[in-house]
Amino acid sequence: MNETGEAPQAALALDAVERETLLEEIGLFAAHLPDERTRARYDELHQAVAQGAVPPEMVGRLETLLDLLLPTGGVRKRHGHEGDQALQRLWQRTPRGAALKQAAQEVNEALSILRGQSLEGVSFSSTPRGHTLSIDTTRCHLTLAIDRDGVRVERVEVGA
Repeated sequence: MNETGEAPQAALALDAVERETLLEEIGLFAAHLPDERTRARYDELHQAVAQGAVPPEMVGRLETLLDLLLPTGGVRKRHGHEGDQALQRLWQRTPRGAALKQAAQEVNEALSILRGQSLEGVSFSSTPRGHTLSIDTTRCHLTLAIDRDGVRVERVEVGA
């Protein structure tokens, strides 16, 4: 089992831009960690990245790092568009990133059923878990859930 409790996948091979960007980012991140054990775990990830691949048992650590780094814009500031995009693509190859990418594709597929229909109403609401987006057309009702786990189709009613 890996750190996220999932069955290990294959190692994530890294290209030169991913490797170079990650090496600097892991070093900066680990240097600010107060706990020596946690810092040692990211030092292990740094060593794996230096060798060109992230082993399955460290992918959860990589996902956590990317989840923390990418939303801040710091990678883009330090490494430009190329470095940022490289890590964005790498994140999409992780299990968490791939699952969110798949969920977005499923939502886009559900939204495609609205093509050519007359829009009757759109509403956005808050829930304890996040938000919902409801779309009503002349022929259907579609509800999307949007929360920290991503976006997903919550309900589709045809003939509504």
